[in-house]
Amino acid sequence: MEQPTKELRQRRTATEPSTIGTDDDLSVATTFSCSDPSPSNAKNRSPVPSTIGEWDIIKERHDLFNLVALLPMNLFLILNWDWELLFQGNGLDVVWTGNYFWSYYFYTLSYFLVDTIFVWLQPECVKSPKTIIRHHLLAMSYISLAAPSRFVPYRWFMGACLSVEVNTWFLIARRVVFKRSDMLHPIIVETVPVLFYVSWILIRCILYPSIFGVQLYLLKMEYDETGTIFHLPAICIPMHFFLCALNLKWSYELFLPPIKKFIRGDDGANREISSGL
Repeated sequence: MEQPTKELRQRRTATEPSTIGTDDDLSVATTFSCSDPSPSNAKNRSPVPSTIGEWDIIKERHDLFNLVALLPMNLFLILNWDWELLFQGNGLDVVWTGNYFWSYYFYTLSYFLVDTIFVWLQPECVKSPKTIIRHHLLAMSYISLAAPSRFVPYRWFMGACLSVEVNTWFLIARRVVFKRSDMLHPIIVETVPVLFYVSWILIRCILYPSIFGVQLYLLKMEYDETGTIFHLPAICIPMHFFLCALNLKWSYELFLPPIKKFIRGDDGANREISSGL
């Protein structure tokens, strides 16, 4: 009786689809992004489609949509800054021109709205649809509260925060490149992940906490002038703190596993660091 049982177990194992090493396990993603940076989220994980092929098609459609839709947003980001002043070492509040502010503003809101509907209708396109939808709603609330015309001095916060979409674009591009690495030039395959990690550190780990510090400083200045902390734009401070906390959590989940494997000297450490978690 032991031999048939062993054969049955082997057959069952052979027919079960393997999820180890799939791109879904290798991808991490955004504060203002359309992809969930958390490597795993059992509670919010989307239902599995009927076939692996169907799952891949839906995810690829979402990736391609974002690769295209984020390009104009990042272009507007570039156009709203004076890069000459930036390279001269001026602060972001000075560098911000806002020449294309309203185009940037309405395009960004439209993007988040369309992507929210996309994720709502096709929840299997991301790992954690509920998290993504809540995140998009928070992002739309954030930029709407921080950027109305009556808060002109604070509009640069929107541009600074949405620079995270540059990192989001590289994140999605890294996933697409990883799937098609045999079809692309080695320079592209090696460069895209590097740009992803560099932009992650510069924007999520350095810029976002710096913005939070500036917001607290401006609140203190307002308190010194008026004697009250009840300043309407200050509603963005707890929102930004929440986003900073998410970035910290996602950074921990992104960097800790490969660092641990590297320290232990695992053979797969280099591969996982280069291709994504």
